[in-house]
This record gives sequence, C-alpha cells and structure tokens, in this order.
Amino acid sequence: SYSNYARQAYQRYVSTALEGEHFYDTFGNFLTRGWLIYGWQEETPQPFGSSVFKGGQFSNWFNRLVIASDHQGQYHYALTIGDQIRTTLTPLTFSKPKFNGLQWDFAADKYEATLLLSRISAPNPEIVASSRTGGDQRTDVTNLVGGRLVAQVGDFAKVGGTFLSAYQANTQSGSLGGNVFKGQLSGPQNFANVRQIEVRIGDDSPEDGEDGGALFSADLLIWDLHGAQIRASQIGFRPQTEGGFQRQGFLSADGHEQILLRFDFDDRTYLGPDPDEIGRVQVELVIANDYLIEVSSDRQEGTFLPVAQAPGNIKDSSNQRVLSFDYGLPTANQLLGFTLEVAGFHGVQAYAELDLNSQYRQYPNLSLDEHYTARTRATAGLFNLSWNAYPFFAFGEGFRTAANYTTSMPLLDRDGNPNYTQSLWRYEFVEDNDDQDQYPDWLRRGGGELDLEVFPGWDENNDFVSDFNQNDNRNSPNLVPDYEEPFLRFSVDRPEYLYGMDMNHNQWIDRFENDEEPDYPYPRDRQGYNAYGGAFLDPDTKLNLGRQRLRQLVARRYSRDTYLLLTLDKDHPSVGRVRVFEDLHRVEDDIPENLLQWVQEANTRGTQRFIRDALPAQNTWINTTWVGWDWKRPSGLSLAHKLKWQLYRQLGSDEEVELRQMRRQGTFFGAIGKAEYRLQVKRLTWIPRWKSEFRHEVPVQLGQPRRQELSELFALLLRLPLLQHSSLESGLEYHWFTQLRRPTPLGEEDTDHSLVLATQLSNVSDYQGYLVTTIVGFQLGRRWAKDQEPQTRTQGFVTVYAGMER
Repeated sequence: SYSNYARQAYQRYVSTALEGEHFYDTFGNFLTRGWLIYGWQEETPQPFGSSVFKGGQFSNWFNRLVIASDHQGQYHYALTIGDQIRTTLTPLTFSKPKFNGLQWDFAADKYEATLLLSRISAPNPEIVASSRTGGDQRTDVTNLVGGRLVAQVGDFAKVGGTFLSAYQANTQSGSLGGNVFKGQLSGPQNFANVRQIEVRIGDDSPEDGEDGGALFSADLLIWDLHGAQIRASQIGFRPQTEGGFQRQGFLSADGHEQILLRFDFDDRTYLGPDPDEIGRVQVELVIANDYLIEVSSDRQEGTFLPVAQAPGNIKDSSNQRVLSFDYGLPTANQLLGFTLEVAGFHGVQAYAELDLNSQYRQYPNLSLDEHYTARTRATAGLFNLSWNAYPFFAFGEGFRTAANYTTSMPLLDRDGNPNYTQSLWRYEFVEDNDDQDQYPDWLRRGGGELDLEVFPGWDENNDFVSDFNQNDNRNSPNLVPDYEEPFLRFSVDRPEYLYGMDMNHNQWIDRFENDEEPDYPYPRDRQGYNAYGGAFLDPDTKLNLGRQRLRQLVARRYSRDTYLLLTLDKDHPSVGRVRVFEDLHRVEDDIPENLLQWVQEANTRGTQRFIRDALPAQNTWINTTWVGWDWKRPSGLSLAHKLKWQLYRQLGSDEEVELRQMRRQGTFFGAIGKAEYRLQVKRLTWIPRWKSEFRHEVPVQLGQPRRQELSELFALLLRLPLLQHSSLESGLEYHWFTQLRRPTPLGEEDTDHSLVLATQLSNVSDYQGYLVTTIVGFQLGRRWAKDQEPQTRTQGFVTVYAGMER
C-alpha cells in the first residue's frame, strides 16, 4: 500500500529478540516471552543426557540466586536455585556455606521438609559448551540427591529423618539419572575388564618401626557371570609377592616396608574363568598385628584405596583374623540418619542423632548392564542432654564416630574419569569451616576459593580481620600485630593471656583451634562421653564437677579427665567488674590432636602453621587460674588488670616423665596491669596511659627455653578539635622491655627501650555522597637495644578514605 509519513512518522523495525523468546511447558501451554535463566535436564537412555544451563541473566540480573515461593494458611514452600546457598541438614550429614544446586523447602505447623538436588561434578556449565549447545551436556556425571523431614510429636519432641546420596550416573543406561542408591560405573570405568588386582599391606603405625602388618596367607574367591564360585588356591593360582620381611611363618611389613600382592589374571598359572567372564572377586587375607590394607587394579591407574586397618597397635598376633572384602570401584556414598529433639520438658533439653554411612563399589565388566555391588558400612551417633532446675544444673553428652565414616565423594571429570588422589576432585557434604565464614577452609571442587585466613575465635566483631591485627587489610597490609605496634599495644593483649577451656589437652584453647577435618561435632575415630553437674552458689558464681572419657577406636588410645570448674563474674558500680576462673583437671591423655593454627610471624600478615600435639598431659595435674578486674570511674579514670597462672604437674616416675620428653613441672604466669585517665582542659583532651606486662614461663616440653620478661609502657595522647570537621592528635610513647633471663633464650628478644612520637591532622568531609576521611601526619621513632647502635625510624603519610559511615 501507499506509504505516506506526513501525519504519522516512520517507526523503525524493532527486533523481537529484545523481548526474549517464546517458551512453552510440557503440555504445550504458552508460558512467557522472555529469557531462559536456568535449566537442568536428565534424559536416559541417550549419550550426553545430562544438561545444565545457566544464562547470562542468572549471574548478571539475579546475582546467581533465584527464588520461587508460595504460601496459603499454614503451608509455605520455597524453591531456591543458587551457587552459594548456606545449607545445613544435620551436623553429621550435611553442612555447607556454599551449596551449589536446588533447595526446596516446605514448612507447616507440625512438619518441615527439605529436598536438595545438584549435579555436583559440574554444577556450573562451561562457557564454550553452554553457548554452543544451549547447555553443558555430559554422559557421565556425579549427582547429589538428599533431604530431611522433621515432624512435631506432642508439645516437646521432634523426630526427623535424613537421606543423602552422592552417586555416579551414566545417561546411556536405562535408569533415570542413574541408580540413586548404589550409583553406576562410568563409561571409562567400565571401558575394559579387570585383568590385574593388587593388594598392598603396610604398617598402620610406621613410626615405631616394628610389628606392622603380618601376612600369613592370601587367596581369591572368583564368581563367573553365571554365579559359579571358584577359589584361586584350589586351581593353583597364587599372587606374585613383593616386599616384606620374612618371619617364622609369615611376612611382616614393619615401619615403611610394604608387602605387595599382585593377582594377574593374564598369568599363565591362572586357569580360572576368562577375565571377560568374571562378575565378582573377593580377596581373603589371613592377617594380624598393626596392618593397613589398600587395594588397586589396572582400572585405577596405580591408585590405591584404603580397605581396612587394625584396631590398636597389636604386636603379638593376638588379633589374627581372616579379612574378606570385595574388589570394586567406588560408585556412591549414602547417608541415612534419624534425629530426636526434646525442648522445654521440665527443664530438660535433648538431642540425639544416629547416621548410617554406606559406601558402594562395583566390579567392572563390559558384558554386564547390572554390576555386582559391594557395600562398606560405617556409623556415627551422638546425644546430649541438659537439665536446669535453679540453682542446680547437669549436662551429659556421648558419641561414637567410626574411623571410616565419610561424607565425601570423588567426582567424575568431563570425560567420566574419577580422581581418587587429588582432594580438589572431592565433594564434601560437611565442610571444614572452623571460622564459620562464607569460605570453606580447604580447597574442594565446587567450594569456591580457598580461605587463607582462618582464625576461629579471633574475630569477635565479625569483620573478617584478626582482632589481634585489626588495622590489616588487602589494600593496606600491616605486618605488625597490634600487641606490638606503638599506641595500639595498650588496648590489645597477647592471646597467651586469655582464658579458655582446653578439653583435648593440646595446650590450645578449644575455641581458637583449627584443623583440616570436616566440622563434625566430634572427630572421627572417637568414642566417649562427657558429663558434669553443679550448682549456682549465688547468681554470679557457679561450681561444676565433671568427667570426660574418650577412646580412639583404631589406635586404641585413651583420654581420661576429671575436672572442677569454678566461675565468678560480678559487676558492681563501686568495685567494678571482677571475673575469676578456676579450672582444675586430673588427666591421662595420649590421643594426639594436631592442629593447623594461625600465627603471625615476623614481617608477615599471618599464616597457618602445623602444630603437632606433644601430648603434655599423659599423666598430669593441670590447673588454670585466671583473674580479671575492670574499673571505670566517671572522673575519667579506667583500670584493667588480668592475671593468668597455669600449672602442668607430671605424675609418675622420673624415668616415665623423661620418656615423655616433659619437665616434671611446667608453668605459665602472666600479669597485665593498665591505667588510663582522660582529662579535659577546655577543648584539649589529655590521656596519660600506663601498661605493665609480666611473663614467666617454664614450658612443659623439654628442649623449649624458659622465658621471663617484663614490659613497661608509658604514653601521653593529646587531642584537639580544629574548626568543624578537623582535629589534631599527638602522642608520645615510651616502651621499656626487659629480658630477665640470662643468657637471652634463643629466638627471643633482648632488653631494649624505644620512644615514639606521632602527630596527625584528620579531616572528615562529605564529598559526592561519600564520607571522605583525610589524614596527614608523621611518626618518629628511636630504639635503643643492648649491644647495638641506636636506630631511628621516620614515617610521613597522607591517606584518603571514602566510606559511608565513620
């Protein structure tokens, strides 16, 4: 038709893509015109049947988090899809700060439920594959399915059930998403039949160098595809044996020596079923003493996986047994658990949990669609019970966590190959996150970046910076801890002067401890209980008497602790706040509790260092006394004092104490005194300060030097406001450090004294919507050390900060 734009102006063509695409549901109903944000499909049987898609809008528009929810009356539900969901089911089964997947939650008056789904081997699509095909498509994947159901029973109790399964799936099989319970062999795992099995026997305690694994005989049970059983020894098939020390009647793997048994089905002495016709293989070993058994095959590329280890460190063959296990490749890890919670019942609170861990493995055979599946079981359980009827109270807890209880699963790569050796290729149900921030403390697949700054208990203000180096950050790193930095050391005391419980007796306060284990409430390979009771002597004072018994299941080590705890915390306007902790223990503990602790060494921002437990309380009295007094007056005077005395008294003969590499008596005595006065003279504020720090230490371990030090600090601060938004501040600090030990212990500081003068002009202004803080100043320091020339240090600085609040 005739085009005339005189009255109606021409309008250009508009691409319909600007409004998105048309989308329809399974039944052909039109859904919307828009954009595909997220999609996950599992189709079987077909290759590349697992597909995950995350559009650019998922990250750019929604910041990797999409939530759909609805409710009516008492019924509520929410579907959360995200890359970093804080998810916890129970402390023994699932706890992750960054769960990547789908979480569906339901809640009613009496019922709560959660469902978790994720393709954990590749939850995020690769960019190339996603843009080319519309999704990241794979044949072999590792999936996670799980959930929890909780029901209210009566007025005081809740019962719950938990199920989790991480399993391998092959979309070319006929089942949807693979076998959720037992998993499946991936394509590469089942690409060829097993032709060689290797069993390695070692010493479970190689440090003692004696009486490791003792092998008396080895045999195989072989099943063909028709179910017929053949014993290898009956057809004259024996393993090729390497290593070990020949003893009378057996081979021994002592120290770092190992025994390797190789069952080669291509060997000319093998007369059993063809390897292509084998559907199941069981290994039988007559074994004794302190053994560690591992297994591999030509389908594992030389990787050995642990099978069994001996309880205790037996040396007399009294634990001789026939050990049988089926060979197979790991295909699934499953958890099934039950919980009971009681709250508000006549002052009683209780929680109990029992979990069964099933680890599945399958024997590869190209001819089979359904492979023989073997299972290894492990259990973990706990309970705690508290009762309060003022002034009396009581608490009890018990637990048992098997050494082979595991909440991790090896993942398949894009080609379907598992990686058994690299921890990066493992998925953790329960993360190691001792500082309880958003970053796991170890590096695992799907866990995000590694947390390099792990200092549990040292970040009470939750700013992700150590309280002992508060002025440190990535943009402005600080290499001096606050308790050694001029003007800051008055307010910050060293962590050695703090009080805290040490119930595992490794000389570290429990709430500061960091390790490399999952955050279970109780460690693996442990069984025991802890119970205490007591009474309030008055509203501010209570007395506890308790007993703890622990056992290491495999190594057969023990911890026995009977303890008394007196606490007092009174705050009165006329005398200030007084705190007293008296902690007395009678301990027999030979269970090692090694740590990975945060330390700030000289000229560093801090790092984690391995700390070996020296076992200082194998037969010991331990006393810790801590006293604190804080007093503030309206006149501006503030006083703060703390005292800590700790004693380790070793029991037993002199020979036993020397054998433990301990001193008969180890002590730590520390005292800190502080005083500050604020005097206002017109607009000028005068703040004189004094701090004294004394330390006398005799370490428990032999070989560590004694310490005796005294530090005195005198300072004066002047603050003067200028104009409306500016202020001038000056400070003079004199620090005198005396090394009272002669000669000076190796690695410790010698006597010195220093003088520091600092002045700064600060301005706080509003600028373009920000609060801009500008500081201009200088610092001059002079240090006199024994037998050294005086040193002068100067620093000038101009810094500008922009923020939203001061």
